[in-house]
Amino acid sequence: MRFTITDENKVHAWSYIQSKLKNDPFYFAHVEYYELKKIITSSFISIKQDDSLATNLDSWCKKHLNEKQLNVLRAALRKKKSRRKHASFSVELPRETYLDLKYLAAAEDMNIKDYLVMLIDIRSKEACPPSINSQNINL
Repeated sequence: MRFTITDENKVHAWSYIQSKLKNDPFYFAHVEYYELKKIITSSFISIKQDDSLATNLDSWCKKHLNEKQLNVLRAALRKKKSRRKHASFSVELPRETYLDLKYLAAAEDMNIKDYLVMLIDIRSKEACPPSINSQNINL
């Protein structure tokens, strides 16, 4: 597999692996001996977050992670990069609210995202109070 941890994603890769080591007791299920698992974990912890982090982390991953773990790490880094580019968020709505919103958007011949943007734009123009700094108030 051609996968390399770059300077751009080194901190995210390190955080991902640290989280796995902390929260997933079966992350090294492919390693047969408990003592070896401890050595692998210790070697990860000893990786310093400096200019050579990407190189050291890349070597560590290729040595200690199996093919499936490398694929999952690569996918997680790709998703993280995509989220940073798009800077979008998701919102959880009750089903009834979602259906109402979908109906209202369709009535305006819009999708839900564009409809919400429109509503927020209208409302923010109505509700935008003048800032205290712009008022000439002597306190």
